[in-house]
Amino acid sequence: MWGIRSRGRAVAMAVAVAVVAAGLASLSPVSPARGDGAGPDFVWRGVVEGYYGEPWSHEAREAQLRWMGEHGLNAYLYAPKDDHYQRANWRDAYPAAELAALVQEVEVATAAGVAWIPNISPAQPLIPGRPAPGTTASRSICFACPGDVDAVVAKLEPFVAAGAPAVAIGLDDVLPLSPHPEDWRAYGVGAVAAARMHRDLLARVHHRLGVPVIAVLTEYSGTRDSPYLRAIRADGGLDPGVGVMWTGTAVVSTTIAASDAAAYARLVGRDRVTIWDNYPVHDMTGPVLGRPPPRLFLGPYEGRDPDLDAAADGVLVDPMQLPLATRIPLATVAEYLGDPRGYDPGAAWARALEEAGGAGVRTLAENSRSSRLDRTESVPYTAAVDSFASALGDGSWPAARTALDAELARERSAPAEVAAVNPGLQTEVDPWLQTMSAHADLTARAADVAELLQPSVSAVAVPDAAGGWVVAGSVAGPRPGAAAAALPGLVTMWAAARARTAVTHGDRLTLMIDTVYVGENRVDRFVAGMVQRVVTRLVPAFTRGSRVAVSVGGAPVAVSSDGSFTVTVGRAGPLEVVATDAAGGSARITVET
Repeated sequence: MWGIRSRGRAVAMAVAVAVVAAGLASLSPVSPARGDGAGPDFVWRGVVEGYYGEPWSHEAREAQLRWMGEHGLNAYLYAPKDDHYQRANWRDAYPAAELAALVQEVEVATAAGVAWIPNISPAQPLIPGRPAPGTTASRSICFACPGDVDAVVAKLEPFVAAGAPAVAIGLDDVLPLSPHPEDWRAYGVGAVAAARMHRDLLARVHHRLGVPVIAVLTEYSGTRDSPYLRAIRADGGLDPGVGVMWTGTAVVSTTIAASDAAAYARLVGRDRVTIWDNYPVHDMTGPVLGRPPPRLFLGPYEGRDPDLDAAADGVLVDPMQLPLATRIPLATVAEYLGDPRGYDPGAAWARALEEAGGAGVRTLAENSRSSRLDRTESVPYTAAVDSFASALGDGSWPAARTALDAELARERSAPAEVAAVNPGLQTEVDPWLQTMSAHADLTARAADVAELLQPSVSAVAVPDAAGGWVVAGSVAGPRPGAAAAALPGLVTMWAAARARTAVTHGDRLTLMIDTVYVGENRVDRFVAGMVQRVVTRLVPAFTRGSRVAVSVGGAPVAVSSDGSFTVTVGRAGPLEVVATDAAGGSARITVET
């Protein structure tokens, strides 16, 4: 879409500069074979900061641009929905200081081998942006009014002058009509009229600025034809200097196949498209409604066709609002884009976590992994709590509790570990680190209360003078009174955890465009199971649980009134000691002889 395909940041930037210098006579893709003969490479590999919510600061963005260059990413599209001067105040010039900072970003990006691409979104938005303080929102563009086209061009010219090799026009998330009578007279009304307006604007901006124009059309996902798309490719179609972005078969696509990208490309009259990939962006979980995001999406990049570059000349991923946290999944994106056919998500994720800070970061990421791409979540935690819950049934819960405590200790220690190795990241993600630690405390409390309705047993073995072993221990029955007293406190603690804005261990209630994820939180599932177990076992434990029997090595032993027992065995080796109460609860431990 944007010129000759090649590898490497320096080559990509040289191509971009050459395209601008030549005035871009044609944007028809030229796709020479890869060096390995496997097909074309991605030309554009990078980020589109296109989310709803607070944009990155200039300092954070400059740091991100340098990081991108170091990781083989070569394109950055500046399109935050809540930049006042892109949408709400699109007609107004950037304040001088703001413009200077953005121009400096172009320079920083160029030095890093990254193409910095400006965007403007002048059409009538579906979700209105916030105007700058002390201003009113701009009137939406009149496509048939030459002065409005002049305003778009004027807004983008400073960035092209600074070295931006392309510009972008965002026609996404806008009403498919114009409120201006001039447009009604020139184009009519309806989807076909909207397509013609959009097509004309894109061509005029390209010819006025002399650089490629990247468009996000109003219908930017899916593979079904429509009157709008038919009109986009009618009458000669889009200007050759206009490329098109596509989000996949959905706004947030679980998978993206080369065949689907090729299908959409045909619908817009192109051989190839550029993917706007809405991962790991989390604006739809809260910021689009002006609320904090409940979830982090820290899992690896998955579900993208290894041959996607056969139909896409590039992929730009939409990041989270948190620039350091977003580097974790973004590092895996960089590995995929550098070698889609050899990409290993798990290995790439391990490298990304190590780079970001090691053990504590891994613990947070493991408990903030699930997304639209992959519902896998909290694998070590889930294994530990599931093992404990199962062990309550067969009596092996003491060993399972030891393993669970080790996992919970790992989650509690993560905030300090992250702060020690990556304090900037710790500051960004502290709400989620604190939730993870609180969830560990809640899990431990739930396990404690459930254990109160189990018998407990302890024992040791010592050799005797005759060459055998003496096993001595004590046993206690369940404590239903203590469990009943502790249950309200557990429920209160659980309610406080559920009230937290930041969520780890899976979704509680998360809206993802066309899907609602509810009740998937692994902590909630475990606590609910423990509460149900306690409620179910309280009456039996009260009425029958005080009578406890003990066996050692499969043989019953006598228990004194104080709960102690002693038995001599004549063989060496591990011995299983089991306490069973009359209500069906048990505790099972192993004693080494």
